[in-house]
Amino acid sequence: MEKIPSRAKVLIVGDSATGKTSIMNQATMNIFDRRYEKTIGIDFRITKWDEGKELVTLQIWDTAGQKLYRPADMNYFHKSDAVVVVYDITNRESFEEVDKHFNDIEKLIPYVETIVLCGNKSDLEDDRQVSYDEGKQLAEFYGIPMFFETSAKDDANISSLFTFISNSYLESKRNFLSDQMSLKN
Repeated sequence: MEKIPSRAKVLIVGDSATGKTSIMNQATMNIFDRRYEKTIGIDFRITKWDEGKELVTLQIWDTAGQKLYRPADMNYFHKSDAVVVVYDITNRESFEEVDKHFNDIEKLIPYVETIVLCGNKSDLEDDRQVSYDEGKQLAEFYGIPMFFETSAKDDANISSLFTFISNSYLESKRNFLSDQMSLKN
Protein backbone atom coordinates (compact mmCIF):
# COMPACT_ATOMS: atom_id res chain seq x y z
CA MET A 1 0.00 0.00 0.00
CA GLU A 2 1.31 3.44 -0.90
CA LYS A 3 1.95 5.82 1.97
CA ILE A 4 -0.15 8.97 2.20
CA PRO A 5 2.18 12.01 2.08
CA SER A 6 1.80 15.01 4.37
CA ARG A 7 3.87 18.16 4.81
CA ALA A 8 4.32 20.08 8.07
CA LYS A 9 6.19 23.29 8.78
CA VAL A 10 8.07 23.12 12.09
CA LEU A 11 9.60 26.27 13.54
CA ILE A 12 12.42 26.10 16.10
CA VAL A 13 12.74 29.22 18.27
CA GLY A 14 14.85 30.14 21.28
CA ASP A 15 17.74 32.28 22.36
CA SER A 16 21.13 32.22 20.70
CA ALA A 17 23.41 29.24 21.49
CA THR A 18 20.63 27.00 22.83
CA GLY A 19 21.33 24.33 20.21
CA LYS A 20 18.48 24.96 17.76
CA THR A 21 20.66 24.33 14.71
CA SER A 22 22.15 21.22 16.29
CA ILE A 23 18.66 19.84 16.97
CA MET A 24 17.68 20.48 13.34
CA ASN A 25 20.90 18.93 12.01
CA GLN A 26 20.56 15.87 14.23
CA ALA A 27 16.93 15.36 13.15
CA THR A 28 17.59 15.82 9.44
CA MET A 29 21.15 14.58 8.86
CA ASN A 30 22.07 12.63 12.00
CA ILE A 31 25.08 14.85 12.63
CA PHE A 32 26.40 16.97 15.46
CA ASP A 33 29.01 19.64 14.79
CA ARG A 34 30.89 20.95 17.85
CA ARG A 35 31.68 24.24 16.11
CA TYR A 36 29.25 26.99 17.00
CA GLU A 37 28.13 29.13 14.10
CA LYS A 38 25.38 31.68 14.63
CA THR A 39 22.40 31.34 12.35
CA ILE A 40 22.06 34.50 10.29
CA GLY A 41 18.37 35.13 9.70
CA ILE A 42 16.91 31.68 9.15
CA ASP A 43 17.90 28.25 7.87
CA PHE A 44 15.81 25.23 7.04
CA ARG A 45 16.09 21.57 6.20
CA ILE A 46 13.64 18.96 5.05
CA THR A 47 13.34 15.42 6.33
CA LYS A 48 10.82 12.64 5.92
CA TRP A 49 9.32 11.01 8.99
CA ASP A 50 7.70 7.62 8.47
CA GLU A 51 4.63 7.23 10.68
CA GLY A 52 3.21 3.88 9.64
CA LYS A 53 0.67 4.40 6.86
CA GLU A 54 1.67 8.03 6.41
CA LEU A 55 4.86 9.75 5.42
CA VAL A 56 5.34 13.21 6.90
CA THR A 57 7.71 15.64 5.25
CA LEU A 58 8.92 18.00 7.93
CA GLN A 59 10.17 21.41 6.85
CA ILE A 60 12.23 22.36 9.89
CA TRP A 61 12.93 26.09 10.14
CA ASP A 62 15.77 27.19 12.42
CA THR A 63 15.49 30.81 13.52
CA ALA A 64 18.36 33.03 14.61
CA GLY A 65 18.42 33.57 18.36
CA GLN A 66 20.02 36.99 18.31
CA LYS A 67 17.74 39.92 19.11
CA LEU A 68 19.02 41.69 15.98
CA TYR A 69 17.25 39.14 13.75
CA ARG A 70 14.02 38.68 15.75
CA PRO A 71 11.88 41.09 13.67
CA ALA A 72 12.90 39.36 10.42
CA ASP A 73 12.43 35.89 11.93
CA MET A 74 8.85 36.72 12.86
CA ASN A 75 7.94 36.71 9.16
CA TYR A 76 8.57 32.96 9.16
CA PHE A 77 6.14 32.24 12.01
CA HIS A 78 3.11 32.35 9.73
CA LYS A 79 1.56 29.05 8.64
CA SER A 80 3.66 27.01 11.05
CA ASP A 81 2.10 23.69 12.03
CA ALA A 82 4.36 23.19 15.05
CA VAL A 83 6.77 25.25 17.13
CA VAL A 84 9.61 23.95 19.28
CA VAL A 85 10.68 26.46 21.93
CA VAL A 86 14.25 25.62 22.97
CA TYR A 87 16.26 26.68 25.99
CA ASP A 88 19.68 25.53 27.20
CA ILE A 89 19.51 23.67 30.53
CA THR A 90 22.97 25.08 31.38
CA ASN A 91 21.87 28.68 30.83
CA ARG A 92 19.20 30.03 33.21
CA GLU A 93 18.83 33.24 31.18
CA SER A 94 17.74 31.26 28.10
CA PHE A 95 15.07 29.60 30.27
CA GLU A 96 13.89 32.95 31.63
CA GLU A 97 13.56 34.26 28.05
CA VAL A 98 11.12 31.47 27.09
CA ASP A 99 8.18 33.74 28.01
CA LYS A 100 9.04 36.18 25.21
CA HIS A 101 9.00 33.34 22.69
CA PHE A 102 5.58 32.20 23.89
CA ASN A 103 4.34 35.79 23.60
CA ASP A 104 5.59 35.92 20.00
CA ILE A 105 3.82 32.65 19.21
CA GLU A 106 0.59 33.86 20.78
CA LYS A 107 0.68 37.09 18.75
CA LEU A 108 1.80 35.69 15.40
CA ILE A 109 0.36 32.17 15.22
CA PRO A 110 -2.36 31.86 17.85
CA TYR A 111 -3.83 28.77 16.20
CA VAL A 112 -0.67 26.70 15.88
CA GLU A 113 -1.55 23.04 16.42
CA THR A 114 1.52 21.85 18.32
CA ILE A 115 3.89 23.65 20.66
CA VAL A 116 6.67 21.80 22.44
CA LEU A 117 9.01 23.06 25.13
CA CYS A 118 12.50 21.60 24.83
CA GLY A 119 15.38 21.85 27.30
CA ASN A 120 18.49 21.06 25.27
CA LYS A 121 22.04 19.99 26.22
CA SER A 122 21.00 17.30 28.69
CA ASP A 123 24.44 15.75 28.15
CA LEU A 124 25.86 18.59 30.27
CA GLU A 125 24.21 17.45 33.50
CA ASP A 126 27.09 18.70 35.68
CA ASP A 127 26.55 22.25 34.36
CA ARG A 128 22.76 22.21 34.76
CA GLN A 129 21.16 25.50 35.88
CA VAL A 130 17.53 24.60 35.11
CA SER A 131 16.01 21.49 36.67
CA TYR A 132 13.87 19.05 34.74
CA ASP A 133 10.96 19.86 37.05
CA GLU A 134 11.25 23.59 36.29
CA GLY A 135 10.96 22.87 32.57
CA LYS A 136 8.02 20.51 33.11
CA GLN A 137 6.25 23.07 35.31
CA LEU A 138 6.72 25.80 32.72
CA ALA A 139 5.26 23.55 30.02
CA GLU A 140 2.28 22.84 32.28
CA PHE A 141 1.88 26.57 32.97
CA TYR A 142 1.53 27.19 29.23
CA GLY A 143 -0.78 24.20 28.77
CA ILE A 144 1.76 22.31 26.68
CA PRO A 145 1.10 18.58 26.89
CA MET A 146 4.63 17.48 26.07
CA PHE A 147 8.00 18.59 27.43
CA PHE A 148 11.30 17.14 26.27
CA GLU A 149 14.87 17.34 27.43
CA THR A 150 17.21 16.59 24.57
CA SER A 151 20.85 16.33 23.72
CA ALA A 152 21.61 17.08 20.10
CA LYS A 153 25.19 15.98 20.80
CA ASP A 154 24.18 12.52 22.06
CA ASP A 155 21.05 12.30 19.88
CA ALA A 156 18.98 11.87 23.05
CA ASN A 157 15.21 12.33 22.57
CA ILE A 158 15.61 14.04 19.18
CA SER A 159 13.74 11.24 17.43
CA SER A 160 11.08 11.20 20.15
CA LEU A 161 10.62 14.96 19.79
CA PHE A 162 10.00 14.83 16.04
CA THR A 163 7.94 11.65 16.23
CA PHE A 164 5.66 13.45 18.70
CA ILE A 165 5.42 16.45 16.35
CA SER A 166 4.69 14.22 13.33
CA ASN A 167 2.01 12.26 15.18
CA SER A 168 0.42 15.45 16.55
CA TYR A 169 0.35 16.95 13.07
CA LEU A 170 -1.27 13.83 11.61
CA GLU A 171 -3.83 13.69 14.40
CA SER A 172 -4.82 17.34 13.91
CA LYS A 173 -5.03 16.76 10.15
CA ARG A 174 -7.31 13.73 10.70
CA ASN A 175 -9.48 15.74 13.11
CA PHE A 176 -9.76 18.57 10.59
CA LEU A 177 -10.79 16.16 7.81
CA SER A 178 -13.27 14.47 10.11
CA ASP A 179 -14.78 17.83 11.04
CA GLN A 180 -15.04 18.76 7.36
CA MET A 181 -16.85 15.48 6.61
CA SER A 182 -19.25 16.12 9.51
CA LEU A 183 -20.10 19.56 8.13
CA LYS A 184 -20.98 18.05 4.75
CA ASN A 185 -23.44 15.56 6.33
